[in-house]
Amino acid sequence: MIDVIYYWMYRGLKRFNREKDPAFDAYLGVLFLIGLNLIVVLRLLNNLEDYNESKDSLIFYALLYATISLSLGYFFLFRRRNEIFKKFDSKSKEILTRHKVLFIIYVLVSFIGFYTMLAYT
Repeated sequence: MIDVIYYWMYRGLKRFNREKDPAFDAYLGVLFLIGLNLIVVLRLLNNLEDYNESKDSLIFYALLYATISLSLGYFFLFRRRNEIFKKFDSKSKEILTRHKVLFIIYVLVSFIGFYTMLAYT
């Protein structure tokens, strides 16, 4: 599923960023969306369990997430970008349309969930 998100984010950014590298921007965009969803889930768990973390431990967890996600994203997305693009370019139009709809739903639900979490906390 992350391949689908990466591919459609790349295609969308390719339309706007003709001179820059949209593959790298799409890589960062996918990591941003995953981080956004992780924040929502952790905030929900925090509200349900009502535990408090110190500021130092939160900084440590944020740096740990950034390090892990950047390295995993690099090895599974950015380095394999040409394989991912070839794989999706050879898919049928029906499958690509279904994947595009799922991508749009994922992005919308991610932002709606985040802004809803901000409004109610």
